[in-house]
Amino acid sequence: MTKHILQSQAWNDFQRNIGRKTFYKEAKDYSYLAILEQTKLGNYLFVPYGPAADTKKGQKAGILALKELATREKAIFVRIEPLLPLSETDQKDLNLQKTKDIEPKYTRIIDLTRPEEEILADIEKRKVRYWRNYAKKGISIEISKNPADFDALYDFYTAISKTNNFATHDKKYLKAQFEQNFTKLYVARYENQPIAAYLIYDDENTRYFTHGGADYEHRNLAAGTILVIQMILDAKKSGQKSFDMWGVCGTDDKNDPWYGFTSFKNAFGGQQVEFAGTYDLPIDTKKYRIYKNLRRINRIKRKILKK
Repeated sequence: MTKHILQSQAWNDFQRNIGRKTFYKEAKDYSYLAILEQTKLGNYLFVPYGPAADTKKGQKAGILALKELATREKAIFVRIEPLLPLSETDQKDLNLQKTKDIEPKYTRIIDLTRPEEEILADIEKRKVRYWRNYAKKGISIEISKNPADFDALYDFYTAISKTNNFATHDKKYLKAQFEQNFTKLYVARYENQPIAAYLIYDDENTRYFTHGGADYEHRNLAAGTILVIQMILDAKKSGQKSFDMWGVCGTDDKNDPWYGFTSFKNAFGGQQVEFAGTYDLPIDTKKYRIYKNLRRINRIKRKILKK
């Protein structure tokens, strides 16, 4: 069954290890990992990039199973992110309410089943030249378990988030990811100092490009570009079938806050993929309406405070 790593047993174990309550189920036609989230009004279930299913019939069965689970757990609603499309009829039949996307609705996926030469041919030629010549420039690449390299990654990550206007995870949460078996930290060094670092997730079939960045002072060395190409080719050598860039803006609008890093990711080839997006399935309709109204009021307050 095709599933995102956020619906995997490994992610379930990670969430439980950091103290979250989860519900994991594998059935014939679907599977799900639901994480219990808390609000002032009560709890809800979040199912990132799930439920997982290979058919629309299986996806519907998974959504109905989550509805039963949420009812038993007295949750206000279930927040789902199916990978397969949802028609207007699907949304109406299941009483799904479109909400703001949590995980990115669009991503870019590189097919690693092709020969290495084809993969490199899809990448901008200038970037491939940087990669071919990185050793001549005094750059080295390694996979690190050194906590000091994680600190460098977090510094790069927070710096790039300010430039590209996206929210960041706190350091403790990201450090816990760094310590998991399904992650690897790639580091580029110059004169024995880290100048770029990326954290990736691995499952059996896919490598996921997640968090990191590069040192602005050494931007002329293109260390971030070099690392991405190396991560792609290493994934192919390990037998993985795809490389998921994990989030692009899905538009050519240069005013989109994600346009900058989307352009960076697009330069490595691959195909853009669109998911269904994020939907809520209300269980306690009265509390759900109150929850939505409170969220709306809080958004208005934040806009006023920014003025």
